Amino acid sequence: MDTETESGNLSTSISSFSFNPKEQILETTCLCRNRQLLQQTARLLNSQWPRSMVARLHYLEKESSDTEFPKSIVLFSRRNEVETVIGYSKLSILWNKKDSCHIESVLIDKNERGKGYGRLIMEKSEDYATQ
Repeated sequence: MDTETESGNLSTSISSFSFNPKEQILETTCLCRNRQLLQQTARLLNSQWPRSMVARLHYLEKESSDTEFPKSIVLFSRRNEVETVIGYSKLSILWNKKDSCHIESVLIDKNERGKGYGRLIMEKSEDYATQ
């Protein structure tokens, strides 16, 4: 499915999308597939919900299983080969319905809010959940 936006072309797929305003590429990924984003994701989460970095990284490592829930979905930008985390969502299984899940958390970096990124990460999280 392709959608035209005011700022450029938005190409969506199940696992990622690209959005190119002024040479910035946005992508989503499951944190289990891009573990080099762990530190940045921990900092983003701690900016909203403070806790020790060691505890946060331990929590995210535990969630980074390739086969089990919960899943951490990360929205990041890529510009000049530099990846920067700007959003996060967490998908969790409903304990009494193994074939169902819910989006437990959504967070967008304070400096990136109001740009539609929350909507995008919600859409991508829903896509991931229905795979």
